[in-house]
Amino acid sequence: RKLTGTWTEVFDVQMVPYTYSGNQWVGFDNVKSISEKCNFIKTNGLAGGMFWSIETDDFLGKCGPKFVLISTLKSCLGTSTGSGSSGTKTTTTTTTSKPVTIPPSTTTTTMQPVF
Repeated sequence: RKLTGTWTEVFDVQMVPYTYSGNQWVGFDNVKSISEKCNFIKTNGLAGGMFWSIETDDFLGKCGPKFVLISTLKSCLGTSTGSGSSGTKTTTTTTTSKPVTIPPSTTTTTMQPVF
């Protein structure tokens, strides 16, 4: 697909987009590539995903919805909202026992010079 000017956008077989013009190119993520990465995470039973840098997400909503990349991954993985809590209840059990006293060792080691 053609972008403004002479830039061409490609979504390659590796499922990531890039755009080029002459000898210049730019790789990036979009909603489609994040969705593909999420499907890979789920298909392979991985624990989650991460972003190397988040400053390229649209925090101000100038090009569409705010946080569209992070929101896409979050929605695809089905993670809960909130302050980082997984939403699962954690139960802690504490047991106490009498302290054990270990007597000092009676072994003595003497260093001998090696010639």
